[in-house]
Formats: sequence, structure tokens, C-alpha cells
Amino acid sequence: MCALHWDTYEAMYLAGVERHALAHPEDPEAPAMLERIRAWNQTYHRYGRHELGFGVYLMRKGPLPSRRSNP
Repeated sequence: MCALHWDTYEAMYLAGVERHALAHPEDPEAPAMLERIRAWNQTYHRYGRHELGFGVYLMRKGPLPSRRSNP
């Protein structure tokens, strides 16, 4: 996934949490939700944007083979 896709995901995540918090001002958690999501979004853009979207996965089915030394 490229940075543009992550940007879209993060923007939608931010918008969804903001929309929910602003639509429910009576929720005692709403101010904390807004604070957390906005801080997360700033952190994402400052530090995480260029680190996301890359992964290496090594998978093996079953147990590891035993190691035998050659004589």
C-alpha cells in the first residue's frame, strides 16, 4: 500500500471519529476522542507516514525441520 492509500485511510479514520464525537456532544468521552484522534493524525503525518505500507512476512506451515550437521 502506498502513502497515498494510507493518507486516504487515515483521513477517513479521522473524519469518522470527528463526525461521531461531534454528533454526540453529550458523550462524556467525546472530548477525549477528539483529542486522541487529532494527536494521532498529527503523529501519523509527522512520523509514521513514510514508514507505513511496507512489511515482510515469513510464514511456515508445520514445525521447523531439525538441523543436522554434515560429517
